[in-house]
Amino acid sequence: MICNENDWFWGDTGRPIKLPIVELLLDEPTCWDLVYVMLNHLYNLCQAVDMFFESPNQCSIYDKKLSPIEWHFLQDFKVILEPLHRAQQSMSSESTPMLGHAVPAFERLLEDWKQVANSTLHCAPLINIGLTWAEKYDGRMSCTNAYAVVMCESLIFL
Repeated sequence: MICNENDWFWGDTGRPIKLPIVELLLDEPTCWDLVYVMLNHLYNLCQAVDMFFESPNQCSIYDKKLSPIEWHFLQDFKVILEPLHRAQQSMSSESTPMLGHAVPAFERLLEDWKQVANSTLHCAPLINIGLTWAEKYDGRMSCTNAYAVVMCESLIFL
């Protein structure tokens, strides 16, 4: 477990910061969710990771330490994957997942991704690749009878 009992990690104010006590992550049910959770976890521990690479015992791997721009790229990937994470979480709540919730969650994902692309312009090219595929899938899905059945069923149970 990692914490800051010895005051090794300092904030921008020059004072020791409180780090969350964390443990190694277990596997997540979906690939993008696993990547999102791991990136989030890694980003929260960036000071500890940097300190690890800077320790004298790690001189043979110091060249693998992430640069500030690489940390920024990881943050960008986290921003890109966050709407996918929210969509996946909405479908795997404590209650029994219902097919009728899948379509609204998917439509919310598309809207969230568009919003992220508009607010984080440098991430837009990567998001637009995902949006192109998702919108193609959405177009095919909305042309099927199953789409109408699912939407009517979700309205009945609301």
